[in-house]
Amino acid sequence: MRYGLNYYAGVIFGPQGNLYGTTALYAISNTLFPTGMGSVFSVRTNGFFTRLYRFGTVLNSHGQPLDGASPQAPLVNGPGDCLYGTTYYGGTNGYTNGYGRAGPGYGTVFQITTNGLLTALHSFLGSDGANPTGLTLGRDTNFYGVASHGGANTKVVDTNGDVGFGTIFKVTTNGLVTILYSFGTVTDVAGHALDGAQPNPLVQGSDGNFYGSAAFGGSNTTIVDSSRDVGYGTVFKIDTNGILTSLYSFGTVTNSTGTPLDGANPAGPLVQGADGNFYGVTESGGSENTGTIFVITPTGTLTTLYSFGPTNLPGFPLGYYSPMFPCGGLLVASDGTFYGTTCGLTNGEGFGGFPSTSSSSVFQLSPAAPVILNPPATVTIPAGATNSFAIGVEAIYATGCQWQFDATNLNDGGEITGSATTNLILTGVTLADTGTYTIIATNAYGTAKASGVLTVVPALIKTQPASATIPAGATNNFMVGVTSVYPASYQWRFDGTNLTDGGEFSGSSTSNLTVTGAALCDSGTYSVVVSNAAGVIQSADAALAVEPFIIMRTPASLTVMAGATATFGVAVKNIGAISYQWRFDGTNLSDGGNISGSATTNLVITNAATINSGTYSVMVSNTAGSGAWAASLTVIPQTAAGCCISNLHSFTSAGDGGHPNGLVLGCDGALYGTTSFGGSNSVPQGGGGDGTFFKFTTDGTLSTLYSFAGGSDETDPEGPLVQASNGCFYGITASEING
Repeated sequence: MRYGLNYYAGVIFGPQGNLYGTTALYAISNTLFPTGMGSVFSVRTNGFFTRLYRFGTVLNSHGQPLDGASPQAPLVNGPGDCLYGTTYYGGTNGYTNGYGRAGPGYGTVFQITTNGLLTALHSFLGSDGANPTGLTLGRDTNFYGVASHGGANTKVVDTNGDVGFGTIFKVTTNGLVTILYSFGTVTDVAGHALDGAQPNPLVQGSDGNFYGSAAFGGSNTTIVDSSRDVGYGTVFKIDTNGILTSLYSFGTVTNSTGTPLDGANPAGPLVQGADGNFYGVTESGGSENTGTIFVITPTGTLTTLYSFGPTNLPGFPLGYYSPMFPCGGLLVASDGTFYGTTCGLTNGEGFGGFPSTSSSSVFQLSPAAPVILNPPATVTIPAGATNSFAIGVEAIYATGCQWQFDATNLNDGGEITGSATTNLILTGVTLADTGTYTIIATNAYGTAKASGVLTVVPALIKTQPASATIPAGATNNFMVGVTSVYPASYQWRFDGTNLTDGGEFSGSSTSNLTVTGAALCDSGTYSVVVSNAAGVIQSADAALAVEPFIIMRTPASLTVMAGATATFGVAVKNIGAISYQWRFDGTNLSDGGNISGSATTNLVITNAATINSGTYSVMVSNTAGSGAWAASLTVIPQTAAGCCISNLHSFTSAGDGGHPNGLVLGCDGALYGTTSFGGSNSVPQGGGGDGTFFKFTTDGTLSTLYSFAGGSDETDPEGPLVQASNGCFYGITASEING
């Protein structure tokens, strides 16, 4: 491959409006770098490609690329129409290092002109960093970069043998490097880097500080991958003098299984939004442990904006797995929209890896007008109570709130607090506070509104009186449940007329009216008027129906075989004496013969015959009234008239087979069929034979025509046969022995 392959880093617009980029592999290769050392190229907007430089052009006698190898970060425009970048490997150091490990070089910082003249500005020593991953041009015209490993802390940090937690450095255009910070400066007793490890490229904020993230390290010291890297990563800021402040450690919020819901292992550089906050992605963590998008303020308040995972998103078919494992960070467009990429889906072959069945994507996170997640609730409360209208607002950028009452802006004061927040509180409400309350949420991209209605009543009836049906002589309680801030009084009414205590009525001026020994004349409508200092409110009507008795269960119609027992029953709720009389086709029954229980709740007919078929009813009576209910009995004879049934053959499961599969009438008038098992053969596994094919004549003679052997003829025939026009029979087997 002449020009290079594996475009780890994106392209940039450089001098003359051309695109410039790097490849990490191929171009020149040798035994130390068998897949190549990468290249720098340019592409005109018309597609004309030019290879500017191949790394490995300058080798020492050992084949070590002194000019660098494997650039893995984008180029950066610098002064004088020059481009600057880093190589992950190569340089003059790090092939046999003082840490006891041979390696491919610690990497370089280089400058390259548009005509391909490359100058290696710095070869990393290990102590000042190793494996750099990109530069950022500061406002002071110096470059600020990060190295994934190396630094003052010489701890072996993973099973790959990598040494050091990484560094942040400054480099001038003539190659003078200043180490600003070595990660691992702050550790716990086990040597874990609490300030972060393996930093990602930096971004300079509007305040002049640089902000970035580290893929590992932090206060959560969980081992997070197969290389035994420790920690879910951090977000930090650093000034140009090297004062580093840790803003956040991922894994601060976890679920019951330890999954970091706030994200894990941030990737790529942060970007600063129009609101001054910084936005980024984590490769894993979140609700599905497949990555997040987050926003963090310059002071370290982090909010998870989105958790990637198996959800249905716009642009994906229903049931399709959405993108997972974001990589490469975000970029922000001029309209404030964020864009990013995902590495794919997992099929269980590795946490955050690239499985054989994968899907990658480009995604968009668009700033928009606020979205009100839960609008104000419509509620009814009693006078004097306190109400809170609480809403949720979803917005990327900062959002302001303003509450209105009947379209007029509210201000804090009196009974009102929180008029400019997401939680409006009204204390000691009056009837005049009844109306519509609207929240207006506004940010730079628009406005959202939502309303709820508040109704203030003198007292709130939480439980209305319940209607009831009772038997004569029973007692009924009407109850009302009231919430009232002020003392309340009660007045019960019957058919619109105020009640007083006396006779069957008690509790007429309380919340509980009792009707004792109710008579039929007590049937009607009951309600209660509730009064307090704020006003009067009346309950809903409740109906009381007083019946002679309550029928709980009526007789059910029956169909029984001749000789069986049929039982009709009735259940009654009653106060006092009650009588029952069962009838058959309108005639009163009495006990005798196969009839019993004719004057009870249950009528029993034993050894039923067809003569007992007909209509049965029961008359229920007490001193308050009576009623009748009917049901029918159908008695089916064992054998219909003119019919006779007989058994022609019983299979033995031996030579004649077992479990017949139905019959087919042959053209010779005989019946033919198969059995699923049995026959003259047996199965070595201990079954009861492999089935048969038989013929059956109408005089009851069965002939076994064939016994399946479980060989090429298969085993266990199933289903009925069919006879073809040639007289042959055809069928299927359910299984085979030798297949």
